[in-house]
Amino acid sequence: MKTKRREIIFAGVWLLFWILLVLYPQPQNLGKSIYRIYKIPVNPEAEELSLFLEEIEAISPQIIEKFVIEKIPYKHDWVTYDMPWYFPTAGEVLEKRRGDCKSRMVIMASAFEYYNFPYNTTLSPSHIWIDYEGKNERRNENREVAMFSTGDDFTFKLPKIEIRESIDLFSQAYIKYMPEEKKYLLFTGFIVFLSFTFWRTKNF
Repeated sequence: MKTKRREIIFAGVWLLFWILLVLYPQPQNLGKSIYRIYKIPVNPEAEELSLFLEEIEAISPQIIEKFVIEKIPYKHDWVTYDMPWYFPTAGEVLEKRRGDCKSRMVIMASAFEYYNFPYNTTLSPSHIWIDYEGKNERRNENREVAMFSTGDDFTFKLPKIEIRESIDLFSQAYIKYMPEEKKYLLFTGFIVFLSFTFWRTKNF
């Protein structure tokens, strides 16, 4: 019985390793992304940033935000980086010229620091954005849904979560745009794991 249990645990570990390998053929990208949550790669000194900002005719926090949203079209990480979740640097975003909320936030924050505009970084379970004085709150960018902010008057709290919306966002970001070959590889891994578990159960 102990041998069977050890083998099933080993199969489960193998499955987790298989999932990681399929989603992140270069696992260091996941490590870098996790690290960048805590040390966001804002870079106001990037040469590409000054060239990018030359296209702005007038400067204000609202204009910068609108400009970045227009110039960095929203694309999921599967589409941009061939990974389910990746936290890029400012240079990577400016090279790709597309990305999701992380990409836009990094460029906005870099631009705000470039022009010395104060801002806070705010995080919800499914979104990251910057707050600044005079910013208009949006449905997915407000204190009700926020979980953490770098502002002095904000502490960690449990956010308001819309379950159906969260499921839809998860499906869009991690399943809908996943390449078909990766879906096939993940499915194959699950079939192997379930087949092995069933076989070991039947034979002991």
